[in-house]
Amino acid sequence: MAEGDPAPRGGDNKFSADYVAGLQAQIDRLKDEARTAVTAHREALAEAKRAGDEAVAALRTEHKTALDGATAAHAEALGKAQREGTEALTAAQAAALKRIVGFALRAEGSAAGLLDHDQLRLLDEAEIAKLTVDDAGAVAGAKPLIEAMKKAKPFLFGQGSTSNPNPPPNQQPPVQKHARDMTDAEFEEANRRKAWRTAA
Repeated sequence: MAEGDPAPRGGDNKFSADYVAGLQAQIDRLKDEARTAVTAHREALAEAKRAGDEAVAALRTEHKTALDGATAAHAEALGKAQREGTEALTAAQAAALKRIVGFALRAEGSAAGLLDHDQLRLLDEAEIAKLTVDDAGAVAGAKPLIEAMKKAKPFLFGQGSTSNPNPPPNQQPPVQKHARDMTDAEFEEANRRKAWRTAA
C-alpha cells in the first residue's frame, strides 16, 4: 500500500514500503534534530560555564589586586606617619634639650658674673653638644664650660652673683597722716583718692 493510502481494513495491517520508509525518514530526522539540539544545549552550557569561570577569575584577580594595593598603600601611609612622628618627636626632644642647656648656661653665666648672655654664642658648639641632661633636668658640664670661658676671656665677666646678695636699703613705708593732722588741701586730696578707689 502506497503512502497516503487509507489504513488497512480488517486483519490486513500491512503498509507499503514507501510509507514505512517515509515514516522512518521522519523519525530519523527528528532524532537528528534532537541530537543537534542536545549538542547545542550542551555547548551553550559549556560556554556559559567557561564565561562564568572567566568572570569569577577576573573578579578574584581584581579583588586581589585592589586588596594588595590597599594593603601596600596602608603600609606606606603607616610607615610615613611613623617616620614623621619619630622625626617630630626627635626634633621636639632636641629643641627641649637645647632650651634646657641654654637655660643652664645662662644661669651658670649669671652666677659667674657674665656681663652679657649674648656672649654665650662664643662657646664652642661642639663642647655644648657634649653636655648631657639627666632625668631631673640637670645639665652636666655647664659650670666647667662657663668657668673655662671665664678663664679664657675674663673681660666678659664682672662681679659674680652670690647666694647672699646685699639687702636693699631699709625703706620705711609712708606714714599716713591722721585726718586731724592734715591741712585742708591734704584732707580734700585724701577724700578725692578715697572716692576714686571706691568708684573703681
